This record gives sequence, C-alpha cells and structure tokens, in this order.
Amino acid sequence: MKVQCENVEKYYLAGSNVVKALRGLSCSITSGRLAAVVGPSGSGKTTLLNLIGALDRPTRGKIMVDGLHLETLSREKANEYRKEYIGFVFQRFNLVPYLSVLENIILPAYLAKKGKKKALVDRAVEIMENLNIVDKSGKMPNELSGGEQQRVAIARALLMNPKILLADEPTGELDRETGRVIISILKEIADSGKIVIVATHDPEISNVADYVIKLRDGKRVSE
Repeated sequence: MKVQCENVEKYYLAGSNVVKALRGLSCSITSGRLAAVVGPSGSGKTTLLNLIGALDRPTRGKIMVDGLHLETLSREKANEYRKEYIGFVFQRFNLVPYLSVLENIILPAYLAKKGKKKALVDRAVEIMENLNIVDKSGKMPNELSGGEQQRVAIARALLMNPKILLADEPTGELDRETGRVIISILKEIADSGKIVIVATHDPEISNVADYVIKLRDGKRVSE
C-alpha cells in the first residue's frame, strides 16, 4: 500500500489574508515505513496529517491511498475511508475522563462497528498486553502517567485495525525517556507492515524514521 501526494497545496482564509499551509508538496510513503514530518510550528505538519486522514481536502493537487483519490471523496466516503484506513494518535491523548482504560480503547471501534463487544474486548486485551498496560485496564485516565495515557491512545487507534497510523506530536507531552519508549512502539507498528506518519519536533523520531519529510513555510525542503 502507498500514500502518494502530488503537488498538494492547502490554503486557508484568515480574515482577509490567505494562509498557504502547504505549497506544492509531493511525497510517497509505502507500507512498513515510519515517516517523520518535521519542521517548525506553522510549517504545515498537522495540515498534511489532516489531509491524509481525510479530515480536510487539498485546495489543489492529488492525494492517493490504495487507489482512492482523497480529494474527490464525499463526506460520507471520507468517513468510510477513515473507518477502514486511519488510526489517530494525538499529543494530548484525548481520553474520555469518566471511562476506564479498557472502555476508552474499545469505544471508537465499537461505535465504528468493528466487531462484537466480546471480540473487541479480547483484541483490546491482546493489544494492551503487547503495550504493557493490561494491568491498567480498570483504571481511569487520571490515574495514569503521561506515557501510560499515550499507550492507551495508541491501543485505541490499533483496535480500529488501521492501515495508516497518524500521530501528531505523540511525544510532545512526555519526558525524554518515556518519549523513547513511545517512539520504539511506533517503529514496531511500522515494522509490522503498517504506514506510520508522525508530525513531530522530536529529533529522536527523525533519527529512527525510515523517511523524513522536512517542511518550512508549507514547502518541502529536504528528505
């Protein structure tokens, strides 16, 4: 499988000004690779993830995933694409505070009808065992460390069985050592055959990535 961007541009209106978030970006990322999207704040990193995740569509250019042209998808088709292809991991974890760890992991997959509840629970337990958080399954998010919460967020994304995992600053809220653990987990997920795309300021992710997309002012400046 491949994610391919061809001359992608994304413009936003900010009052009377036009903000050029991405300008002529092209890249190609294949299965089994960890791609790091790096650059200063405002360089277009999160915009690129949102476009690949079909949360937004490009102003110009093409984004192709497994034969799908994302720029042409209707809202309904974009929802279907996200359910089948995409898992999201965010910097701030986005866990539901009044649900347990297990409930947080299962909820999106249950709502997306990814399987019956028992099967989802069994799969969730397996994923939690792999991420060394199975003993936290009954705890609430506020009882966990930042690193543990990020593992829960990764487990939640993996239960959706995505082909593409999109992570926006996944180590930004973590200390250095915990960040390294999360980086190692993301690399293992990529090595298992998925596409993992990480928007990051963290140079350690760039060091282990198979592919680096460096952005500045919406343009790609090096690989």
